[in-house]
Amino acid sequence: MQSFAKPRALEPLRPLAVHLPSMSYVDVKMRWKKDASFDDVPVLSHARDLRPLVSLARLLSQSPTPVSAVSKLRNSLETPDRRVTSFLRRFPAAFVESVGPEHNLPWFRLSDAAVHLLREEREVFAAGRADVTGRLRRLVLMCPRRRIPLRVAQGMLWHLGIPDDYFKDPDHAIAQDGFRTLTSGDGVTCQDDDGRELGLIGDGKGQEMPLSVLQLNAMRKFGSVAKVPVPLFQSKGLRLKRKIQDWLEGFQRLPYVSPYEDFSHINPGSDVSDKRAVGEKTCYVVLKEAYMAGGDTAIEEHPMLKVRKKYIELMEQSREIIKCRRNRKPIELQSMVSCSGDIEDCTEILS
Repeated sequence: MQSFAKPRALEPLRPLAVHLPSMSYVDVKMRWKKDASFDDVPVLSHARDLRPLVSLARLLSQSPTPVSAVSKLRNSLETPDRRVTSFLRRFPAAFVESVGPEHNLPWFRLSDAAVHLLREEREVFAAGRADVTGRLRRLVLMCPRRRIPLRVAQGMLWHLGIPDDYFKDPDHAIAQDGFRTLTSGDGVTCQDDDGRELGLIGDGKGQEMPLSVLQLNAMRKFGSVAKVPVPLFQSKGLRLKRKIQDWLEGFQRLPYVSPYEDFSHINPGSDVSDKRAVGEKTCYVVLKEAYMAGGDTAIEEHPMLKVRKKYIELMEQSREIIKCRRNRKPIELQSMVSCSGDIEDCTEILS
């Protein structure tokens, strides 16, 4: 018997899996291997105490304040000591202790040198605001959809040399730097858990695209960014085979894609994508450029570094003050931190 039923069209089989490359943020705790060669670098040896010291200096003032007013913020201050009082007493050059009017509780105020450094820090940020906030803008441009969770951006402010209250204090007016904060209630989709992200006004359209370090090096060397080679640091005595050398030369001739450009149209498996990944890799920037003294690939010194070195000097002075107090010796210190006012204003931190 012949069937009159129409044959059903065969539907294409759906793929078993689809690989979609994406980027996201995760909280990772890594156990770093200590490098003894950095122990003699003051900026690195005092890094553990520097951030909570500056945070406490911003909370206190020239007027005595009870320690109970800041001790409740110990977890957010990330003080290495269990008690905030013990941490403050470790740095008498920055924090002057006195006895409160009731119950003999400790009160602290800022020394004149610390007040001067806070003022200088604000002045340095105001003078180099475009440069300092431009570093945060580069970070946002490298993120997916050109947005970054606000909590991640907040955690990066200290490392970028931006005040901790940059997003909270309306006086900073982040809009003048091209930033805007996005929330789920604004009709946008935020992928962060708390629904707040940092983005660029107009998603960065119409704003001048910053040049990468490699592009700046090419401008200085060749006068244009038409050819942007990736610098390689080969081991001494290393000789490449002719086949590898030819491939490397061809790799350098590939188009360069800045890490701040939109790369969504680039095939993730292409050689151009590989060159983009090689040219602004985080480990490469930190390990190669940041610690290379001189040379064409060295990163410029951060404008806030000089101020933080002066904070470290106060920490060194505090160590000498405590040592002299224990030995009951007179204290004589030479400081590069200039104080305003009379001679007594400059020497009161030594008493």
